[in-house]
Amino acid sequence: MRKPLDGAVKARVRAVLDGRAATEAELRKLFEDGRACSLILSGELEHTERRLGELSGDPASSLVEIAVAVRRANELRPDLEELHALLAELEERARACRGAWLAGARPSDRVSAGSHRRGDPAADYGEVARRPRTELETT
Repeated sequence: MRKPLDGAVKARVRAVLDGRAATEAELRKLFEDGRACSLILSGELEHTERRLGELSGDPASSLVEIAVAVRRANELRPDLEELHALLAELEERARACRGAWLAGARPSDRVSAGSHRRGDPAADYGEVARRPRTELETT
């Protein structure tokens, strides 16, 4: 069950990092999904390490059970580290995008809180200022 979850999130993050266009809302959602996946993996790793500690302290534990727990912990650690690295890259990319959007936005290109598309009339604060002046207004 874990593999498809973190695999799907990682694939979505990689797609954005590889240049797939994403809105601010999509970046936030993807970061939230990645963070949730990270918390799940962290919980699984903690549980596995706790179980490993219990098994190693119990002389009746089988070597097979200990080996399964060690293998599981060894699978989770690199998955979690990779996800953390991808999320750090995603956060950096989101910051860069926000900065570019803010630096490159003209007043007529600003986006309202409810819209994330440039040129969206609902988000276009400069619409009135850009309309042509009438003859009466120029004199």
